Amino acid sequence: MSRAIAKLPAGDSVERAVAPRPAPAGAYLPRTVAKLRRVHLYLGVVLSPFILLIAFTGIGINHFGGGLLKKLHSGKSFGAWGRMTVDLVALGLTALVITGFALWLGPKLITARRRRKRG
Repeated sequence: MSRAIAKLPAGDSVERAVAPRPAPAGAYLPRTVAKLRRVHLYLGVVLSPFILLIAFTGIGINHFGGGLLKKLHSGKSFGAWGRMTVDLVALGLTALVITGFALWLGPKLITARRRRKRG
């Protein structure tokens, strides 16, 4: 039995003739979701103490009033760095909410898209 050998057009190389196919649409989704989960995890771990501080001082302000609690809650008791830290924590909380929403909504969108393709 002889094997048929495919002849390449002039100037083509074997690498070009056996080039890998492009990845199908959505093939990179698992890596993206894994990175998004990691960002969400680290944001949650890093921001947990600040979330507790803001929550407890907010409860204290609502129920007991008090000047020291207001300064702790706003970051003023730590000077300019404290206020900047509170602002960064607020941005981090916003990112935490956005990544959590994306992780919650992503599978729902994928399922809906698959159902539409099927029929």
